[in-house]
Amino acid sequence: MPEPAEPPELDQTADAKPYEPPKPRRNVLSIVALLLIIAGVGILALAARVRAYALSMMAMSEIPIAWWDRRLGLLAAACGIAGVLVSAAALVRMRGTKDLLRKTAMAGAIVAGLGLFWIAAVMFTLQTIRGGARTYNCKGHLRQIGLACHVYADENDGAFPASLQSTYPIFIDNRKVFVCPGPQPPPGFWEAALRRRVKPADRNYVYVSGLRADDPGDCVLAFDRLENHGHKGRNVLFADAHVSWIGKPEPQSIDGFQVLLDQTREAVRKRGGEIRLMGE
Repeated sequence: MPEPAEPPELDQTADAKPYEPPKPRRNVLSIVALLLIIAGVGILALAARVRAYALSMMAMSEIPIAWWDRRLGLLAAACGIAGVLVSAAALVRMRGTKDLLRKTAMAGAIVAGLGLFWIAAVMFTLQTIRGGARTYNCKGHLRQIGLACHVYADENDGAFPASLQSTYPIFIDNRKVFVCPGPQPPPGFWEAALRRRVKPADRNYVYVSGLRADDPGDCVLAFDRLENHGHKGRNVLFADAHVSWIGKPEPQSIDGFQVLLDQTREAVRKRGGEIRLMGE
């Protein structure tokens, strides 16, 4: 067994520096990799916190949080991938050394980074699926409104209610039905949320007042705001209680929804009535 090396003889002159043993070599890549993993976990925790905060701000279970989920999820995924790459580089740099503890930590960082990436990817995928489900639920809300309006008309000589508030709580007992659960927040939503000025009314449907049950079935009775679904289109409730999705028109093309709204206005004028857009 080789004898331990003796320290060099100390220089006893006045200008000699005191002997200092060599400091252990630090691997900066290891520290960066661990910081990236910690940052990714923190971002996912922030996303969960934002969701909980938004739910506490709104008196409803459906909340437009896809904007935050998407961006925070992508940022967490980026931290996970960066952590994996930096950890792998640290392992390559430590090749040939006997620092088992640090090698184990880097291998664990690679596993944690991959797990972080997949969690963020799954969160993003589920949010996308949830967005499509909310578009479908939006149709269900409008269909309930249409059926309630017909029940109201049966008890009021064929006249639809003057406003949606007239259907609550006798014909519709859940206020969430009047709010679009679309995946996209309206403009200024998060600025208002931070100031605690968010109200479910910010996502109410627009109701066309002045119609009757005997009006043509293709008359527009209620509809989404265009921004409720990311400016991709809107769900429209017709007088016969069916609901259709109308996409956003292409540039320099005819707006099909506006044509339907004009036809509704003209049909009501022919019988001497007038429509009003409630909640626009």
